[in-house]
Amino acid sequence: MSAFTHFSRHGSKRVSQRLAISTEELAEMLDHGLFVNTGSKPGFRREHLVFWSLKNDEAFVAIRDALTGTVVTVLPLEYHDNLAWPISEEVQLEAKALAEKGVPKRVKIRRIYVGVTYTAEDGSPKTKNLHSEPGEPYNGNLDCFVSRGGLKNLKEMCEAKDISMDSVTAVLVRSGSKGIPRIIEV
Repeated sequence: MSAFTHFSRHGSKRVSQRLAISTEELAEMLDHGLFVNTGSKPGFRREHLVFWSLKNDEAFVAIRDALTGTVVTVLPLEYHDNLAWPISEEVQLEAKALAEKGVPKRVKIRRIYVGVTYTAEDGSPKTKNLHSEPGEPYNGNLDCFVSRGGLKNLKEMCEAKDISMDSVTAVLVRSGSKGIPRIIEV
């Protein structure tokens, strides 16, 4: 299963404010289909995905761009009812059953890798790995890695690889050498 879901700054902030699960846990749920898609507003490409947070013991709605995979916000049901449409109890129970099914077990994470995509001098897009370190201090959790300053030396890491920070278009972190990269906003 390839990773698709990532978070805007606003979306990430709402997850930390409203949920007892991390953005990584929510991304895994969404990437593994543990939600009920209730559609989108006509003319918009944003999916309204109802998921159940077992740690909160309630349903929420993730608003995700269907093309880019960016979660732009996470809403409690009351907010969603006022902004879009009501979520039925049947949909909530379906989302709960999916959450109880759970995300498939992961392999233990050994290292966390940091990379960037950037624009080369000739204008072509490039990707380069910058750094890796043991994942154990962060329990393999990418959110924990980022929040504890795992990217604080990003400029130095780029300079060591002769990459100008001005040319960086995205920062990528992944769990394990074959892990699926997550886009991190800088």
